[in-house]
Amino acid sequence: QHLLPDQQQQQQQGQQGTHDVGCCSATSSTAPGIPAALVVVLVGLVLTPIAHPAVLSGLSLGPSTPQLTIPTWQQFKSGVLKAGLAQLPLTSLNSCIAVTQLAQQLFPQLMKKDGWRWQPGPVAVSVGLMNLVGCWWGAFPCCHGSGGLAAQVSSAPLHWRCSSRWLVDTTS
Repeated sequence: QHLLPDQQQQQQQGQQGTHDVGCCSATSSTAPGIPAALVVVLVGLVLTPIAHPAVLSGLSLGPSTPQLTIPTWQQFKSGVLKAGLAQLPLTSLNSCIAVTQLAQQLFPQLMKKDGWRWQPGPVAVSVGLMNLVGCWWGAFPCCHGSGGLAAQVSSAPLHWRCSSRWLVDTTS
């Protein structure tokens, strides 16, 4: 089993009876094993209809049909200037450079097999294509963030359903 030093320490602590797993620690104000973010979302789902009952009338069950959205020139210009330019450095660093560096550090054995995929260029193209295609259909902007990869790998020894655990186990 391939574990980073801090993961080995967490696993040893878990075997000794210490259950400290970040936001889900036994010393947190919520019950052990229940993520605090889940509690916040559930509270919001309960309180929103109480505070704003009109919200429920706009909801419908089942799939929705995507609508093609074509922005006006003014909307496009405003979006690029107010959000797009400001987002470029963050997306470049977190979603393209940091995620590839972290992946190279965590999975060096995969670099030997197909290292070209683990470079910032192909990742940037992937992020760009996702957003260029999705934005016309109302999709929320998305990326391959390094925080998600780090979270998946750090929780792999703790949660057997984690996809990165499968990746580590199948590439060894």
